[in-house]
Order: sequence, then structure tokens, then C-alpha cells
Amino acid sequence: MHITANFDGGNIEVISTEDPQNIQLAIRPDYGDQFFQWFNFRLSGEVGEQYVLNIINAGEASLVAMLAVVDELR
Repeated sequence: MHITANFDGGNIEVISTEDPQNIQLAIRPDYGDQFFQWFNFRLSGEVGEQYVLNIINAGEASLVAMLAVVDELR
């Protein structure tokens, strides 16, 4: 199994791939900024193998905070 973001628009940090049922990833901050909200990566693996991907900082993404504010305004 291999994860890469080494292509145009790719954005992810691989933290751990030791356990296919607990692959740890993190969204990288936007270039030149502290904020982050998007990710794009490629996973190549074995046919029939199941993988569980956990983006460990997804709850801190800029879009999540914005949606929480919009939800409070409703």
C-alpha cells in the first residue's frame, strides 16, 4: 500500500501506515498560511484489501469552523 500527494494539487501528510485498519493522515496547511481545508491524495493498494483512513486533524479544518458558525446562525 502506498499513499502519495506528489502531484499537482496533492495535499496530505502521511503520519502512519503500519496498520491498514488505522492509517493516520493529516491535512497540510495551505501554502504560506496557518489555515487548511482541502486534501487530495492517491492511495495504491492490494485488490480486495480494505483500508481505514483517519484524517486526524480534519476537525480543526477551516471549513469545519465556518460550518459550525453558519449552523449556529440558523
